[in-house]
Amino acid sequence: MAPPTFDHQARMATIITFVPTFILLFIHGVITHTAFPALGIIPLFMSSVFGVLLVFTNKSVPGGKKHITAEGIFLVDAMLSILLFISLVTTWAHNEGWRYSYTAGHAMLSAYATVGLMVNCGIHSFYAIRKAKDVFFDNPLFFEACDCDDPETHHRHHNWAFLRRSDYTPLTDDPSEA
Repeated sequence: MAPPTFDHQARMATIITFVPTFILLFIHGVITHTAFPALGIIPLFMSSVFGVLLVFTNKSVPGGKKHITAEGIFLVDAMLSILLFISLVTTWAHNEGWRYSYTAGHAMLSAYATVGLMVNCGIHSFYAIRKAKDVFFDNPLFFEACDCDDPETHHRHHNWAFLRRSDYTPLTDDPSEA
């Protein structure tokens, strides 16, 4: 069996971070009686469900098609990164408890609870930016094409080599099954 790819590990991270982050967010909401960061559970749950769909069910079907298209994955990644970012900013800016009865323990719990949200936001932002880079910078309508014949030279020419895409290949397809 081949070792897991970066895509597989990143999507697994969105699944694994759900349980500890959910517990911390829920406890913080109960103790402080505030909505934020506890409302971050909603995009966190959607992120985990999306990770499960990609890791365990996005295999090619007999006709060669995938259950989820690359465009669909991009849209969901972009939406989740925006929702998670809004949740984080709202948590940081709208903690009304800082003024009155917010203790150091509450602040620490809030800080630890948002770590899982930051990890998921980073993962979804990475995939959304990588796909947007392909749409905008590799498209001659938006970016002047170079006369490079080699794709490696093209990417190095434009300094985007670190964002090269795998075009959202299925994460669970085993090459030996083909």
